[in-house]
Amino acid sequence: MIKSKLILLCLFLFNFFNLNAQENPFLGGWELTGIPADAGYSFQKYFDKRGEFFNTRTAGDKVFNTHHGKYVIKSELEYWEFIAQDTDDFMAQAAGKTAHIYYQFSKDKKLLTLKADPVPGNSGWQETWKRIEVRKVAVKPKSSLEAISRTLVR
Repeated sequence: MIKSKLILLCLFLFNFFNLNAQENPFLGGWELTGIPADAGYSFQKYFDKRGEFFNTRTAGDKVFNTHHGKYVIKSELEYWEFIAQDTDDFMAQAAGKTAHIYYQFSKDKKLLTLKADPVPGNSGWQETWKRIEVRKVAVKPKSSLEAISRTLVR
């Protein structure tokens, strides 16, 4: 009896650490698809291993932080973004809110489709992001993403 409980405990611990050791597929940089190449702007999303994210809008040679905060993967289908209060005017309606987002990766993990259900004040949306190479990432001074260095993508 004790031996079987010990074996079950070992199996549980092995599975627990094995699941938690898997790489987070969100990590890195993403660029919103569907924007024409000649539009003059683009949107990027970045996830780090500390559970923080930030979104940027690039127009010409300028990069603007549209919003940022923390994220938590809730399941194999859903993650939550806790959007910080100090959000850019572009996304002011989302400041301080929690976004419940459904996600799906392509088989090669190079595309990420995000979808949010309609809620009061938001009609719901769906976006597809492509993974991008990040050669220089944002600088995070102290506890906020106030200053963002130029990020090189593609």
